[in-house]
Amino acid sequence: MWWIFEFIRRFFFVIFRESTQIVDPRAEIQEKDLMIRKLENENLSYRETLINFQKDCEYYKKLFHNERKENMLLNSKLSAYAQKINLLEKKNMELKDEASKYQLALGNTTNFRFNDDDQNNIMRLKSDIDDLQNMIEDYVTSLKNGVEINFENVNKLLQRYGSQTKISPHTQDRRLIKAVLQHHVLKEILSYSDMCHENLCMGTYALESNIIRKADELIELIRRFSDERIGTDDVTRVASIKLRQQVYVMLGHRGYANVCEKKYKNKHLFLSMFQNDLNNSMNKLRVLTEPKKRSTVEGMAEKLIQEVIRIFKFRFKVQEPIIEIQWMNYGTKIIEECVEKHHENFKDALVDVCSFPLIGKNLSNHAKRKILALAKVVPIYTN
Repeated sequence: MWWIFEFIRRFFFVIFRESTQIVDPRAEIQEKDLMIRKLENENLSYRETLINFQKDCEYYKKLFHNERKENMLLNSKLSAYAQKINLLEKKNMELKDEASKYQLALGNTTNFRFNDDDQNNIMRLKSDIDDLQNMIEDYVTSLKNGVEINFENVNKLLQRYGSQTKISPHTQDRRLIKAVLQHHVLKEILSYSDMCHENLCMGTYALESNIIRKADELIELIRRFSDERIGTDDVTRVASIKLRQQVYVMLGHRGYANVCEKKYKNKHLFLSMFQNDLNNSMNKLRVLTEPKKRSTVEGMAEKLIQEVIRIFKFRFKVQEPIIEIQWMNYGTKIIEECVEKHHENFKDALVDVCSFPLIGKNLSNHAKRKILALAKVVPIYTN
């Protein structure tokens, strides 16, 4: 019987358990309805968002289309501007080239320096001054073999140039004699130039003097024009300097050269006149007893005169500022940095004879002074 009770117990237990698990279908239906409404709301929201996106898309499509049209227009304008820029750059290059030519021309107009290979370059000029000194020394000679010295005339010459020193055959000082003779040669030749400039040479031989006179007049007029007329251009400011340079460059090349006349080259009258004067003057001071040596030395006079005039009277005036010369006078204190010292000590020494002057620019201005050639002196020692 017990199994019947057990069966009945289990049957009712199962029925009870299943009955407790049954859910009210209305609650589930309500839940599903809520979910459906929620999804419908979300769907509606998504539809609205999609519509907005579509509107935005249409707007941006139109905007893109407009921007594209504007971009194409700008590209077209850019291409046109690029062509204009290319034309302007080409024109600019042409103008720059033209300006460079004008600037170069202006630079040449306002530049006072000379190329390295030009004879008026300062270093070339310095070298030519050194060569001229050697030429003067060769013309005076060493006063040794085959040379007789006229001591009376040499003493007069020393006195003429300020020296109070006297020499004699017994106390002769060849160094002093050579110095005063070299001094004399240079000053004599320079005096010839001054005489020629005062119209001693006539006709075709007066060309140099006439050129100098006319050029000096024009240079002075241009200088006045620059000072007395208002303006800012550089050409006018430097015109007088450039004119002076060009005139004296020309004279430095051809001044007192041989004269071309009917296809024949004739010696310039200036050289013919003063070559003999210089030789005669020197023969009164030192006599060359050997005919061959005398002929050689006297033959040097023509070239020597020409070179002295070209350098001292012409090429010095080519430089800017003009080259100056300064003779050291008798009895003045020797400025050691301005004279050739060799191995001498010039302390407490005074000048006896200056055989060659100090040559340079701005000689009176110690700060700006530029020396081309040191002076050559024979000293007197005070102690």
